[in-house]
Amino acid sequence: MKTTAVRTQGFTLPEALICLAIIAMTILMALNGWRHLQHHAQLAEAADRLADFMQRHQLQATRINQNCQLRVNQGYGWSLIGVSANCDGAPAGSSARLHSPYANIKLESSASDRLTLAGLRSTATPASLLLTGPSGRITIILSGGGRIRSVVEPAG
Repeated sequence: MKTTAVRTQGFTLPEALICLAIIAMTILMALNGWRHLQHHAQLAEAADRLADFMQRHQLQATRINQNCQLRVNQGYGWSLIGVSANCDGAPAGSSARLHSPYANIKLESSASDRLTLAGLRSTATPASLLLTGPSGRITIILSGGGRIRSVVEPAG
C-alpha cells in the first residue's frame, strides 16, 4: 500500500519563485515611480529658487529705485548672476549668484543673456526662462509689469 505524505508546513519551490517574481515586479514599478517623483521635485525646487532669486532682485531694485541686471548663463550648468552695483545686497566686490542645484536640469532663455529689473514702477524686461528636466518643463515668465510666475508642463 502506498501512503501519501501530507504537507503540513512550508512552501514548494515553484510557489516561492512565483512569489519572488511578483515582489520583484512590484519593486521595479515602485522604483520607476519614485525616480519620476524625485525628478519632478528637483525641477520644482530649481524653478522656485530661480523665481525667488529674480523676485529678491526685483524687490531690491524697487527699494533703491534703480535698474538691476541679471546675467543668464544657459545650458545644464546654468546660473544667474547679479551684475548691477547695489542691487544684490552682497558685500562690495562680490555679486549674488544662483547656480543650478541639479546637473540634469537645463535652462533656456527667450531673452538675451541679460534681464533688466527696473526699480522705477517695478517694471522689467519681458522674458521667459525655460527649465527642462527628465520629468517635464517649467517656464518662468517675467512680464513687462514685473510679475514673475511659473507654468508647469508635464513630460508627455
